[in-house]
Amino acid sequence: MPQDDRPSPFTRDEQPFESWEELRDNADQFDDDLNVVIWWDWYPPSDGSPTDTLILYVAMGGQERVYPWSAPVTRGQEPEIRAWLQHRLRRLLGYWQIIPIPQEGPA
Repeated sequence: MPQDDRPSPFTRDEQPFESWEELRDNADQFDDDLNVVIWWDWYPPSDGSPTDTLILYVAMGGQERVYPWSAPVTRGQEPEIRAWLQHRLRRLLGYWQIIPIPQEGPA
C-alpha cells in the first residue's frame, strides 16, 4: 500500500513479455474499448544491456486493478511503438472528451 495507506489500483505484479511483438499481440487480443493503456514508461537499460524496457499500464474492463506489462525494446522499434501508442492514446483521450476523436485506420 502507498505510504498514506490508501489502496492503489496498480498491481505490483508486473507481467513480463519476451519481446515487443509478444506484448503488442497480447494487448491487441483484448477489446481496446474496455482495456485501456492509461500510462506507459520507457526505461533505458540499467545493466549495460542493449535493450530498453517498455512498461504499459493497462486498465482492464471489469477489473479493479491496473496491470503493468513489460517487454524489452530497442530504439529501432520506437517508430512502430510510437504509432501503436498514438492509436491507444486517441482511445484514452476519447474517454475524456465530449466529442469523440476520429479513429484513423487500424493500429
